[in-house]
Amino acid sequence: MPGPLTNNLEARNHTWLKEGSLLFIDSPVGSGFSYVDDDSAYTTTVYEVADDLVATLGEVSALLKKQHYNGAALPPIFIFSESYGGKVAPVFGSKIVAAQKKGLLKDVKLGGVAIGDGAVSMVDAGLTYPDILWQTSQIDAVQWHYLTQVAAEMELAYSKGYYVPANNILGYMMETIQN
Repeated sequence: MPGPLTNNLEARNHTWLKEGSLLFIDSPVGSGFSYVDDDSAYTTTVYEVADDLVATLGEVSALLKKQHYNGAALPPIFIFSESYGGKVAPVFGSKIVAAQKKGLLKDVKLGGVAIGDGAVSMVDAGLTYPDILWQTSQIDAVQWHYLTQVAAEMELAYSKGYYVPANNILGYMMETIQN
């Protein structure tokens, strides 16, 4: 179990939290436990998501500097993300740099950006599913052939700019794999 305390609520001997702080943010708004009171506040692009994160970072860094670092310099931040965050993290990092060029987020030092299991390109991911499933003996040759054809249809639809149908084909492919 992660965190500074054990299951018995005793301090852990070894924890990253002795070296730095850890903050999890459900993003974009509407995912996880995050919510808005006004539906117009939902984001529709990774750029809007990154703008929200930059605004949050500004508030959090000011609060941390005042209440926990007594005005001293904050440690560098490292952005780690997964899944949809694979699209958001690089934009978030670049928005931090852009804000700093405008004189904002002066107390923030960006240490780095990392992506684990990021959903960067669903087309590329979808194209790999048949081979991965075949190579790990989760499907037979007939299923591999069928999923390869479905993946090719998805790629073709996407390449022609038919993004919604391409996404629907990917969804169908995922349902087929699950069943």
